[in-house]
Amino acid sequence: MLWRCLQADFLKMKHTPFVWIHLLIAFMTPALFILYFRFGHIPNDMYLYAGFMEAITIGLPLLIGILCGMVAIQEENAGKYRVLLTGTLSRTILYLSKLAMLLIFAFLAVFCSVAVYVVGLRLVLHISAIPYIIFLQGATWIVAASIILYMIHLFVSLRFGMGASVFLGGAGVLVSALMLTGLGDLYWKYIPWAWGGRFVDSLAVYRFSHLGKGIQSLVRNEMETGTVILMIVTFALFISSLGWFNRWEGRKSFE
Repeated sequence: MLWRCLQADFLKMKHTPFVWIHLLIAFMTPALFILYFRFGHIPNDMYLYAGFMEAITIGLPLLIGILCGMVAIQEENAGKYRVLLTGTLSRTILYLSKLAMLLIFAFLAVFCSVAVYVVGLRLVLHISAIPYIIFLQGATWIVAASIILYMIHLFVSLRFGMGASVFLGGAGVLVSALMLTGLGDLYWKYIPWAWGGRFVDSLAVYRFSHLGKGIQSLVRNEMETGTVILMIVTFALFISSLGWFNRWEGRKSFE
């Protein structure tokens, strides 16, 4: 049932800007970076990696807000959420299908963007010593850290509408950018919008910085603590989201 529901959700989004937004982001972001480096100064290896990956993590909250809002609008237009509220399928299956579709597209967009960027570094900038593994690790962390953001924005979109989701996404952009500065050194582990950028930066520091064993151990401990918190909070919010969706009766304005 989940597979059939997922196929139906893909068909619903087939002729909407949903797919094109992912394609645009996947190809435009790396193209802009490659063009900038091509006609400007090529930075060191650390910034080639961290600068691009940070840009993805900063812009991702707003993109998630827009995409989750589009999913909510699509269901709203289909009879004021009647399909979700009165359908024959389990509410759990419906929620899992929506979330899975969003995460599949996020996975493809992020990894495609990173792949295009790496190819551009090799073919356009003629950089031969590219640390492919760290790009793969960074993309994985970005997707993992975005799971909770999709759940938050899916809830906000269904409960309050697209406007609230986009507003929250805009605020998330500011928070994620601020958490990459010294302001986030103490609190980033407890703020979901900071996770992607901070994990990416930690990988960059661990891989490219020539630091002592003490600093490397500190960075590793920070990542391990952040990983545990990410897993616990994401799982707890997932269970809470399922419980809320199974009891949801639609937005008040449509009753």
